[in-house]
Amino acid sequence: MILRGPAKDGLVRLQTTTIELEVFLFGRPRLRFRGVPFTFGARKDALALLVYLLIHRAQAMSRDTVAFALWPDLPPAEARTRLRANLHALLATGLPRRPEGPWIVADRRALQWNGRAQIRLDIEEFERLLEQPGASAQAVELYTGELAEGLDDDWLLAPRDRLREEQQTALLELVDLCHKSDDCRQAIHYVQVLLKLDPFREDAIRTLMELRYELADRAGAIHVYHEFVRRIRSELDAEPMMETTAVYERIASAQHLADRRTAGPMAASFLRAQHNLPSPLTSFLDRQEDVEALIGLVKQRRLITLTGPGGIGKTRLAWQTGHAVLAEFSDGVWSVELGGLTDPRLVLESLAETLGMGNASQRTSFIALQPKSLLLILDNCEHVIDAVRNVAKDILSQCPRVGILATSREALRIFGERVFQVEPLSIPINEPTSLPSIEHFRESAAVRLFFERAVDISPTFQAPKSAHDWRTLASLMHHLDGIPLAIELAAARSNALSIN
Repeated sequence: MILRGPAKDGLVRLQTTTIELEVFLFGRPRLRFRGVPFTFGARKDALALLVYLLIHRAQAMSRDTVAFALWPDLPPAEARTRLRANLHALLATGLPRRPEGPWIVADRRALQWNGRAQIRLDIEEFERLLEQPGASAQAVELYTGELAEGLDDDWLLAPRDRLREEQQTALLELVDLCHKSDDCRQAIHYVQVLLKLDPFREDAIRTLMELRYELADRAGAIHVYHEFVRRIRSELDAEPMMETTAVYERIASAQHLADRRTAGPMAASFLRAQHNLPSPLTSFLDRQEDVEALIGLVKQRRLITLTGPGGIGKTRLAWQTGHAVLAEFSDGVWSVELGGLTDPRLVLESLAETLGMGNASQRTSFIALQPKSLLLILDNCEHVIDAVRNVAKDILSQCPRVGILATSREALRIFGERVFQVEPLSIPINEPTSLPSIEHFRESAAVRLFFERAVDISPTFQAPKSAHDWRTLASLMHHLDGIPLAIELAAARSNALSIN
């Protein structure tokens, strides 16, 4: 396994470490031994013992403490007997053989996980990432389910609650940071992850409705409310809070007013407006060449897909390009947010709602679009890629003056598509023997973005002064791989960084 670690000079270098055992405790416990899945052969009580020892791996535990924690309802003598039997089963069939030494160090009085055994533990990595600036997004992806699903021991309640609370806190922080960074699509993603943990958390429901409405996705916002009402009534026999209903009524009222302005198959508001692109609140760094290249492509090709990992800046680049080509399309540029969709059938509905066509059918939607000259930005397609592909094919074949600029983690794979890979921001050279000039650092788009967002958060923030601090900053930029979202998240915690 390749890990990143700080060297004595403050730089982050790649280090190779052999991980013998990987243990995944989020969700149902799983093991991998030397890169290969390992089947846990012991019974359920032995698995509970393994989880307990891993959670308390930092200290030796007396046998009585472990026995009474796992079997609190049994007499002490019987609990000790259970412990001996399950420890034997765990070492015999529950864990792979390790010639270098035992996984568990045990004597007549105590036992403990062997700290010398190389192990990767997902809950340990989760908590470590939460402490690192800009790494919250990586941390929350590790939380694939509650701690040790399938085990119902009482002692698991406290660590489960603690980890769930840490995940929820991190998600709320990410939602807030993404919203402040004009990345509502990514904020929606984190709200949806939060709702998987607590489906009836109404503050999250209200936030999801607001975010979708903010992205001009009224249909999606209204669908969120109706789906929530259906679930809360059927599963809890309850009604939504007044605050939640108030948000819905405000959005539904705006929808109703838009419908009343409808003239023919397309709303009058659509005919008058030129676009629904948000006005950026922050600067757009190191992408001018990309924008210029995309302007040329939009004039030449009818389908362009911006691809790249999450947080790389695909949406922001698409919006910037949309602003730049407004003059090319007499009927405007329209961004259709798809990131919050869970039902592929809502792709066409979201498109129709964005264009002010109400509940138009697929046939009437395409008939209405045929004479129009416009650019559609289909944003965040990967969640509903098959449905987007079908809709895009129909638009391209039936609407000759409509272009499509899509953003997705993968290409649509349609004939005539031009794929545009969005690259990370430029980062400073990280040489182990010499430190680049301060001018070189300031030319790096990643560094400039970090400084700008750090000052937004804390106006007293100052650039590093010593060579050591500049090296630390260079290491951080390499660690974040030039991903704009990761850099902005790190900058948001700049007051906790020791770089000056």
